[in-house]
Amino acid sequence: MIVQITNLSKKIPDGSFQRTLLNDINLTIQENEIVAIVGTSGAGKTALLRSLSCLEVIHEGEYTFNGSIHIVNLPESGLANMRRLYMGFIGFEPEFIDNMTVKECLEMPLSALSVSYNEKKNRIIDILELVGLTSKLNNSISSLQYYERMYIAAARAFIKKPILVVADNPCKQLHSAEALAFLELLTTLSREYGGALVYSTYDPAHLKKVNKIVYMKDGSIIKVTP
Repeated sequence: MIVQITNLSKKIPDGSFQRTLLNDINLTIQENEIVAIVGTSGAGKTALLRSLSCLEVIHEGEYTFNGSIHIVNLPESGLANMRRLYMGFIGFEPEFIDNMTVKECLEMPLSALSVSYNEKKNRIIDILELVGLTSKLNNSISSLQYYERMYIAAARAFIKKPILVVADNPCKQLHSAEALAFLELLTTLSREYGGALVYSTYDPAHLKKVNKIVYMKDGSIIKVTP
């Protein structure tokens, strides 16, 4: 088991009140499992994914990662270390450094690992072949089409062979055929590079190849189907 979350809750100030983003979440994720988080806008999908991927500090509940690492109350430096070594993240509007090339983008997540120059070079070549963008190696990210940037974001998330990859509504700005192709790519990357994959969606067509579906409403998990 790589993720075990127990009674996780998250609230934020809202005027003189507290607004609940997550309410008593309980969730487990197994090694190499593919999980879809489903719900309408405001259901809590993004809040849960940001907590899962150590993008935000958790103060209430328990989160055990990879069987022994306790995430709750880790400082930002500890969360950054978790992200750098063990996790990948894909947003629907992926962030890149201006003027960075595809090669430089894919080198960055490998810099924290003990990877030789030859292995780094081979990993970049291999993953670009898998995503079908070998010819773009030396292109700037800004020159790519949107779907190509999403493919590079996926490659960046998986290239270090993470334990967990989280994708927040990755198909939001893709057409239906593009979305299905992208989810197929994520499934292939998860199989080839290891790591569980968790992504959010609101489209039933995006649930065909998952192992588990987590339905959310108003910050709570209302149903889980294997």
